This record gives sequence, structure tokens and C-alpha cells, in this order.
Amino acid sequence: MTEVSKAHINPDEAEMLDHYDFSHGIRGKYYKPDTSSQNPMVHLISETDDRQVEFQTIEVEVTIDQNGHLTAQLPGSIAAGQYRVVMMIEQSVESSENLSCS
Repeated sequence: MTEVSKAHINPDEAEMLDHYDFSHGIRGKYYKPDTSSQNPMVHLISETDDRQVEFQTIEVEVTIDQNGHLTAQLPGSIAAGQYRVVMMIEQSVESSENLSCS
């Protein structure tokens, strides 16, 4: 193999040389997800507070009555106590025929 001086390589061509062959490469072969914590740690900053919290994502069915009271059955892994909860409410979307884009 011939040694090539870096001074003679065009910077535009230095990224990928012709003799590189990725035809048998496997995407993600050596990728390992971070399993140290399944719950993401988030740093919250507000006018009155600055804290780091860990979020746990759970999916449950809830009932909301006319007075806005919410009833939910949580999994047993959630300990009794007081929590701050952020909710995303899934709403059904009308069929694409009824939606209009202007």
C-alpha cells in the first residue's frame, strides 16, 4: 500500500476515500442504549424553582367527569404519595376526509 502525505489530499475528498467499502456493514452493530436509567432526568427551571427531576412514563385509561375530576387506576409500582403530574390527553382525530387543509 502506498503512503499518501496528508498535504496532498484534497480536504473535500478526505472524508470518504474510494477504497472504503461499507457494503457489508451493519447499522447499529455496536450501538448500546444507555440503560443506566429508564426514566429520563430533566432539569426544570422556573421563576420559583430550580430542580432536577426524574420522569416516569406510564400509560393508563382515565375517566373525567362533568366537574373535571379525573379518576385513574395506577400500576402498583407507583407508591402512595403526592405527585406533580404532567398529562397528555389523547384525542381521536376525524377521518382524513373530514379534515381540510387550507
